[in-house]
Amino acid sequence: MTLVAVTKHVPVVDIALAAEAGVMEVGENRVQEALTKQPLLPAGLAWHFIGRLQSNKVREAATRFRLVQSVDRPELAVALNRAAEAAGTPCRALMQVNIAGSASQGGVPADESEHFIEKCLRLPYLRMSGVMAIGPHPATPDELRRAYRGLRELRDRLGRIAGPEFSVMSAGMSGDY
Repeated sequence: MTLVAVTKHVPVVDIALAAEAGVMEVGENRVQEALTKQPLLPAGLAWHFIGRLQSNKVREAATRFRLVQSVDRPELAVALNRAAEAAGTPCRALMQVNIAGSASQGGVPADESEHFIEKCLRLPYLRMSGVMAIGPHPATPDELRRAYRGLRELRDRLGRIAGPEFSVMSAGMSGDY
């Protein structure tokens, strides 16, 4: 299990202290905020992009983040592939799944995920590494467990199509645990 510390609105000095304490995976949901923080922090930090990615920020996201956790539409997958190809380095990404079935949440509907992954696998510079989801809200602990169990089962099923690299599952928010 990997803990990704979300650093949205967190001052650089606090992130540096967390890094000194051993937190080496950080997540930002705004590209511009990450770009201002990255040069001021230890080079060993692994940056995750965790928010909805705007098309005008794709180039930076594809090259400045270890993992883009929120690929939720075909156009975004194609744009990340194109940016990664231009940079000459693959872009690792997770498919965001809407496990809650909520119109207010982003993500690929679970019943469309196999078709989506098959499209992504045709993009040579996009490395789909797993799934990401935010659970239903509000939800009871049992509802959250059921949702995340379903996400794990979906990841395992899609992994049989996508291959062994498709092993990551990023799930939930701090309050879910």
